Amino acid sequence: MGQATTANLTFPPMGTVTGTVFRAGGTVPAAGVRVSVSRSGFYRETYTNASGVFTLNDVLTGDVLTGDGFTLTAYEPSSGVPSSAPVNVAKDQPTTKNLVLVGWALSTSR
Repeated sequence: MGQATTANLTFPPMGTVTGTVFRAGGTVPAAGVRVSVSRSGFYRETYTNASGVFTLNDVLTGDVLTGDGFTLTAYEPSSGVPSSAPVNVAKDQPTTKNLVLVGWALSTSR
């Protein structure tokens, strides 16, 4: 029979980034928009719900001022044009950051 091995694991501190993505103009929520949070060596992605709300869980902690913060980006669905903002992530706390899309495309079918 094999021997049992005990290992002590230490996980890095994590937080959550949440917010709402709005169409250009900043008042109408944008549904189905791809949203990412990233920095060197780290990337998470999700999509906004019907109310334009997104939540990214299990994001490493980091602060923009110390050089280990993140960039939060939403991509305009038709053109892929990104709208970005810096974001800090605190341990075991939600960080709320809203984004406004640049030039949400509107289709006019007749």
